[in-house]
Amino acid sequence: MIPFSPPWPDSARAWLAQFGNDHPLSDNLVTRVNAFAPQSLKQVFTSALALASEAGCLDGAMHEMGHREAELRRLRDVLGIPRTAPLESLPTALVILPSDEGFMAPRRWVPDVLDRAAVQDVMARPDHAAGDEADIMLLETTTLAELEVQHVLLIGAGAERHAESVAALIPTCQVHIDTEANRWLEPGPELTRVIFETASRIHARPELCFQARGDS
Repeated sequence: MIPFSPPWPDSARAWLAQFGNDHPLSDNLVTRVNAFAPQSLKQVFTSALALASEAGCLDGAMHEMGHREAELRRLRDVLGIPRTAPLESLPTALVILPSDEGFMAPRRWVPDVLDRAAVQDVMARPDHAAGDEADIMLLETTTLAELEVQHVLLIGAGAERHAESVAALIPTCQVHIDTEANRWLEPGPELTRVIFETASRIHARPELCFQARGDS
């Protein structure tokens, strides 16, 4: 079973905790929490703010989201890559989740995570378009062998066991391992940190990190 299907109530609760909500959830808010199913990174943020509004902690949420957006702008400034940079100037990458069914490419907000890290999602290019309606794609071996991609992010427990076979299928790529797949597959606060870590790996900038509010 692929752990990438809505809704994600735990992620909704994680956002409310991040916003400082310490009140019991109303019945209406519980319903909205249990239906938390954003499609894109923008929807992750706006849906989290909608929950905060319902919970009565919108001021704290706006400060938190404002800080995260400021950090993401800082990331681009540090990299020297403006948001207007042409896609063809960005390094290419593919996120792969190994599973019993084969190699999978999670979609939804994952292409946006790569974009905010100043990376081009190879599956979003016209010659490999995944389709907006797809949550996750099964990647055929022949598809992988035809890809010209510079970086592959293998995610999930035991992902390192598949690094050699992926490198053999896509000899042009550098393989990066992230054993914590849930950070990619759940629309929670950790997505911002994933963006920074992805940029750090792909742009070879180990000093890059997300400065959470209150960090020194």
